[in-house]
Amino acid sequence: MSFNRYRRYSVSGFTLVEIIIVVVILGIFAGFGLISLKTAIERNISMEGVNILTSLLGAHQRYQLENSAYTNNLNNLDITIPTSQNFNAPTIATTDPMATIQRNDSSYTLFISSTGAITCSPASGICKKLKY
Repeated sequence: MSFNRYRRYSVSGFTLVEIIIVVVILGIFAGFGLISLKTAIERNISMEGVNILTSLLGAHQRYQLENSAYTNNLNNLDITIPTSQNFNAPTIATTDPMATIQRNDSSYTLFISSTGAITCSPASGICKKLKY
């Protein structure tokens, strides 16, 4: 029986470099997914503000039909706005924009015109991602 000390074994597996490359690629994919997820979450949050503004515009238009003028006093409208966890209290005006609501972290403000068009300020950053 001969014994070879320098016998080569066939080892199957991954090298450290291959594992590092896979981890880096997975990290890049996770980063893209996280950005998309944050945008989707913020879009859902912004819908709360859009719903509030749309309700305010309807109440504002009803007030104008009954009184032949718009009001800048939120208490004059026939609507109760629930307290929001994501937005500050809305404001209304007698000219366009008819109502505004600001995100409570001050990252953006939503506006609604008398035609119902929603706009966002500042136009860059999150507003661009939200597509308002």
